[in-house]
Amino acid sequence: ASAKTTLFLRSGACFSAPLGALATPLICFSLLIAWVLAQALAPAPEFLAAPVWRLAAQTLQIEMSGRVSLAPFETLLGMASLLACGLCFWLALQFGRDRNLVRRGLQVVAFSALIQAVWGLLDHFAGWNFVLFEPKDKYALENLGGYVTGTFRNRDHFAIFCGLGVAALLPLTVRRARAAARLARFDQVTTASMLRLALDCLGLSILVGAIWLSRSRAAIAVTLAACLVFAMLMALRGWRSGRRRAALAILGSAIATVLATLAWMLEAGASPERLDTMGKALDDRLALYGIVARAIEGNLWTGVGLGAFADAFPVYRTSAVGVGGSWNAAHNIYLEALFGLGLPAFALLAIAIGWCVARCFIGAVKRRNQASFPMAGAIASTLVMSHGLVDFSLQTPAVAYAYAALLGFGCAQSWSSAQTRGWSDLRER
Repeated sequence: ASAKTTLFLRSGACFSAPLGALATPLICFSLLIAWVLAQALAPAPEFLAAPVWRLAAQTLQIEMSGRVSLAPFETLLGMASLLACGLCFWLALQFGRDRNLVRRGLQVVAFSALIQAVWGLLDHFAGWNFVLFEPKDKYALENLGGYVTGTFRNRDHFAIFCGLGVAALLPLTVRRARAAARLARFDQVTTASMLRLALDCLGLSILVGAIWLSRSRAAIAVTLAACLVFAMLMALRGWRSGRRRAALAILGSAIATVLATLAWMLEAGASPERLDTMGKALDDRLALYGIVARAIEGNLWTGVGLGAFADAFPVYRTSAVGVGGSWNAAHNIYLEALFGLGLPAFALLAIAIGWCVARCFIGAVKRRNQASFPMAGAIASTLVMSHGLVDFSLQTPAVAYAYAALLGFGCAQSWSSAQTRGWSDLRER
């Protein structure tokens, strides 16, 4: 039975996208999982093991085989989360070759974000100030004058989840609007199609309003960046098809809108108290990055274990970030991943994800009829990856799974039908 299963998997007959077409990310991800498992479970020689194991053995006066990971249990939990995201991506990729299923998948992501946004706005305007059954943070309420967070404790992560809803809904809305415009030329627009377009626009307005009222400066900024990338992709498609005036108009309008919104944001936060708070937060963040960067130098090749940041950081912490409180994340997913995995494994992760993101951008530019789906993956990647420079929203399961699904859908639709005709050869190998 196992031989038949192996032959079945090797043939790729059960996969819409064959294994051969996905060799690069699959190999990198498999090697990454193997390394994380070795970090947590494999006995390591003294020069590879985390120093805490040697100290523990000396303190307890017992023989103890060290591990690369400083916190093996947390590393196994991190591996489980990574595998769950990989499974979500894989299912979206395989089912995503059906454009009807992709459309429904994007609608599900958008609807999930919309539910969060509606609940958050209702809580905000009704004055309940609860995160489900838990009161919101009083300090943040007093300083921000109220904020929207849905059922998320972290308002930044809530805003990014709503941003993923925008990434899923925006291409579908533009696609529906263009279809309605084509039908209008022949007086064939139906009431139902216009109602659906109006509902899409209403959903986008609610999501954008929730992001704005979350008071998350970083989330608002990266959402603007993602929308600007969307406009650039649309302009590039128009330029390639010969509609250069329309392309320049789209790009100019998007840049003007982004600049006006940024100016409004700066004006709204220009009070001396607000600027002082922002300056202190920036100083703390830069000090944290400096400490993590120096810690990476001492564990460059092996890392301290995936997910072990909270356990490892106190060893390297200095007074530059104060003496109170605790840091359970690096507030930069790239530094934290490099600190936990080490450089070789981090490179594997970057190649695997970068390959998928590149497929989405290629499909968004080159596909003729189904570009909306890879465009959603490209927008979502811009949103999440840019926010990862200053925060760790990707470590929230809701954000991670939604992004994995959008990335999988985008990759699945990045190949045209003409390109997939050669996949039958890959399945036969």
